[in-house]
Amino acid sequence: MKGSTSSTGITLTNSTLVIAIANALHINASYGPVSSDGYSWAVGICGSSGSNSYELTATGT
Repeated sequence: MKGSTSSTGITLTNSTLVIAIANALHINASYGPVSSDGYSWAVGICGSSGSNSYELTATGT
């Protein structure tokens, strides 16, 4: 994953978590946070309440 705060990007190597995160994004559902590869990964609502958009976030070192 690469974004505005990291031009290098980070990687999630746990295939089970990758599938779970992809599924959550696909069906617009919250997931996590779960820890893997030194980061805490989560899918959640993006923007103001009532929004139908979801985002993936990863925090850590």
